[in-house]
Amino acid sequence: MRRVTVDIVAVLIGLFVLAGITAMAEDEKPEIKVAADLELFYELSDEIGGVGDDDEFEARQLYVKFDGKFGNDYSARVVLDGADVVGRDGKTVSEDIIEEANFLVKNIGESGIDIAFGKDEQPFGQDYDKYLSDALVHNLEVDKVWGVIARAPFFRLGRIHVGTYQHRHSGADSKVGETLESSDKELGDSYAAQIKMDNLTDSLLAQVSCGSEAYSDIITTNGTTAREDESRVSVGCLYLLGNEDEVKGNINAEYTGFKNRKGMDGYDPCLVSVGGQYDVAEKITVWVRYERILEDSDIDVEKDFYGAGIIYRPSKGYQLLVEYANFNTSNLSDASDLEVADGAIEDSVKLGVKATF
Repeated sequence: MRRVTVDIVAVLIGLFVLAGITAMAEDEKPEIKVAADLELFYELSDEIGGVGDDDEFEARQLYVKFDGKFGNDYSARVVLDGADVVGRDGKTVSEDIIEEANFLVKNIGESGIDIAFGKDEQPFGQDYDKYLSDALVHNLEVDKVWGVIARAPFFRLGRIHVGTYQHRHSGADSKVGETLESSDKELGDSYAAQIKMDNLTDSLLAQVSCGSEAYSDIITTNGTTAREDESRVSVGCLYLLGNEDEVKGNINAEYTGFKNRKGMDGYDPCLVSVGGQYDVAEKITVWVRYERILEDSDIDVEKDFYGAGIIYRPSKGYQLLVEYANFNTSNLSDASDLEVADGAIEDSVKLGVKATF
């Protein structure tokens, strides 16, 4: 616990001191803002993970956000997640408590290029709907990683983002009795790139992403098994409903494809995700989502995932949510990796609250 606390303090002090020095050099007055995000829910579920009755209360996120602005071109952000202070075993403390920790330099040399350093989400895929029931496509984002991201204008269509990051799954996929050749892949071995086209029309937004993630070889008592690098691509679009004065909702679609998923040679699955949301009243929004895994497999199973929900906003900064999700797989963790074992029906109902302070 002490080591993690020291690391957090070091990150906070380092980022804000660096930004503060930059501000003083430009004779700018620093601006510091603190905010918080809360997400709690109670889940009523049936046969999730093969367990007959596994209703649970969960704190999905307990964010405390520190934002510092130091002049027009320099800023820093640190986001701590109290929900990750204690692991599922009740003891383990993970660096995941540091949700974000980055320093941003904008418009370098009046070029329009921005560079971000630190822990952040890499540019891959769309990120438009955050409900209690996460879409499978959100599990495929390159999130919570340490790296560098550069952003630049892309003609008049939008912006291009390019990043490289330290491997985030170095030891997560080794089996019992196996060890990985190295504990981490180095910065530069894995990358992501994205073109975000926000200026196609007043209503249509689109993105194209690609990337590669390097995997260490597996060493066993019988020798060394080489793992291939994973390559990935994503194409998505978002169509806004309403008019330029008031957006009432959206329809979204995304395709995500892989080659050598998680370093497994020849495992090339993909995911299609379609959804939408609409404001049926001033304070009420409804949403629906459908996803399907398309994989080359000898096992004939159902691989459909769908959900729906209602969001009620009683006042500014607060949301009350009721959601239903159906999953046709016996293992949600495998499903997030696009590897489905069978077609067992599983249902989940979530009652939750989101709040921003």
